[in-house]
Amino acid sequence: MIHTISRKWALRFQLHVLQYFFRVVRMYQSAFVSGSAGHALIATALELASSKGVASISARALAERGGVSPSSVNYHFGSLENLLRSVSYEADQSRAAYWRKLAASLETLSPYESDFVPFVFSAIRSAVTEFSGEEAFFWNDVLLAARTGLGNERTSAILEERRFWQSLLKACGLDRLYPETLHSFVLAIRFGYLIHRGAAEFDPWGLALITQFGARAFSGGRPTDSSIRIRSERELSGMQAEGRSTHPTAKAILTATVELLLQRGAEVVTHRSVAKQANTSVSSVQHFFGARRTLLEAAFHEVVRQRLEQALPEAPKAGSISSNDLFPEKPDPARRSILPEFAAIQGLMVAASLDPQASGVARGMFAQSGTTSEGVLRALKCPRAAFGRLDAQIFSLTMNHLRTLEVGSGLGEEELDRKVGINLLTEFFEAQE
Repeated sequence: MIHTISRKWALRFQLHVLQYFFRVVRMYQSAFVSGSAGHALIATALELASSKGVASISARALAERGGVSPSSVNYHFGSLENLLRSVSYEADQSRAAYWRKLAASLETLSPYESDFVPFVFSAIRSAVTEFSGEEAFFWNDVLLAARTGLGNERTSAILEERRFWQSLLKACGLDRLYPETLHSFVLAIRFGYLIHRGAAEFDPWGLALITQFGARAFSGGRPTDSSIRIRSERELSGMQAEGRSTHPTAKAILTATVELLLQRGAEVVTHRSVAKQANTSVSSVQHFFGARRTLLEAAFHEVVRQRLEQALPEAPKAGSISSNDLFPEKPDPARRSILPEFAAIQGLMVAASLDPQASGVARGMFAQSGTTSEGVLRALKCPRAAFGRLDAQIFSLTMNHLRTLEVGSGLGEEELDRKVGINLLTEFFEAQE
């Protein structure tokens, strides 16, 4: 009798194992066989990511857009989470192939100095237009890794991209620039395209930044950004920081909003979530800050204010700063603590760009990126030339998106800030003493 029961449970266990095995095989066959329904779901997910962001992807949304049953996600992938992993992998492989193809083309084209700006601009623009869904997944993976500290699993594409930029610098005679310097700047331009949600919208600004980068790289060129300065100031006019009430409840609400933003991202910042975090009522949040857009703007300005107080307690005086002062040899032990803040601010910009009523917040934040650097550049002991807003934006954007390069590629270099910062200053902005 005991032997019969044991045999019965053994057979049942074997059956469960076989069922699980065939389910896994079926899931991966459906996902990766060319022309399968699994690939159709991946394509639909990329379309949704391109138009509405990765956060918009759900079984219902995929069913409505792809004309399939909501249960097809579980049937082919086991879960929505598995589908998103597959999409992220496919996106990474597609982008890696793109950068490998570009790198191969350099061997036959042999670009000159004058080809640098066109090459950079066309490579970035093609990447963000042809792979818009893949771009959305890349930034989602980077910000998630920065927020959680778990690291990015998809690094093939960003490493292939790094090799391409390294080859381009060598071909154009710019070996003195580190590939990380150019790559970080390029990542910032790619992010600009992402949050402007349309290549035509960002083309003039992106091309102006790339042109100025090229001018500085080859000759320390003088700024030519008067029209872009007007453009960036116009973007800023829609999000100037307003005077906030000094009421204790208003301060508590703002503190709670910043905490939510840094800990969990802009997606969770709502009147209700902030009220719960601040231990107050929803009506109080609406009374002091009004619309969600205003609340996000106030939180952004508060984060920037706190960062400025930490980085520059006092306004630097002219002729008081050198590259070694800004980037000392001893690395800052608290450097990695800024990754959650980076993820929060970039995530806020992405979330705002997807909301028609708050898209101006994202563009204004991008325009404000060079505000702090203008004073820093003008305080250099031996400035190479006069500086404009584009120069300040180049410096700020490049240094900020070292975080993207660090997290996205898994480089994790302890002195990456110093390496790129000094390289950028000495080659672009600071004359030799």
